[in-house]
Amino acid sequence: MDAGCSKRMYNTHEGSVGPARESDTANTAVAGGVKRLQVALRQATRESHHVIDHHPLMAPLVRSDLTRQEYTRALVALDWLHAPLQCELATALAEFSGEFELADRVAWLHKDLIALGATASGPQPAWTPPRLDGSAELIGALYVIEGSTLGGQVIARRIEASLGLSATSGARFFNGWGAETEARWQRFWDFAGTRCTGEAGLALATATATSLFDALLRGLDLAHGWNES
Repeated sequence: MDAGCSKRMYNTHEGSVGPARESDTANTAVAGGVKRLQVALRQATRESHHVIDHHPLMAPLVRSDLTRQEYTRALVALDWLHAPLQCELATALAEFSGEFELADRVAWLHKDLIALGATASGPQPAWTPPRLDGSAELIGALYVIEGSTLGGQVIARRIEASLGLSATSGARFFNGWGAETEARWQRFWDFAGTRCTGEAGLALATATATSLFDALLRGLDLAHGWNES
């Protein structure tokens, strides 16, 4: 199963895709501008986040009666969405900045699907993510994807309780960075503070985040309809 990224070739290693260069964030303070960005993004996407959490493909993931079939359907849909999105993010990082480590979530999803004996085959036509034409747009999109790793920790615990699956036996994607998740989240905000500044940047970031949430919701609707047909 291939991520299908044809925009740019890049090297990969376990858990992340290039370009990747970690910056020292141990002593970085969250500036007032980043605080405003955090608030603006959270407020702008609160409703969209709620809708996606309660989508028919996603809601079963936190239920105690989750079935392997429901879980597999969700993973297939997520793989279909993440493959083109990861390409767009990797390309934007290469164009605008290489100082952020992007997780190879497609590889995580493929590992889970293999463990479940499933294949990645989403609906047609292919889903297309919003274009990321600048640093602020990149930050808005990364906020959506990196933020999902926080919720993934909750889902991972529910999946282990309901299906007995761990990061090594079919739940790699939702386990994400594991114990490093909070530190990675802070690293994102340190990065965002250097790439998204001023009123114009804040507006572009929030617009992109809401646009991406809307696009992901439309994609989930298509995948759900495909599963039901």
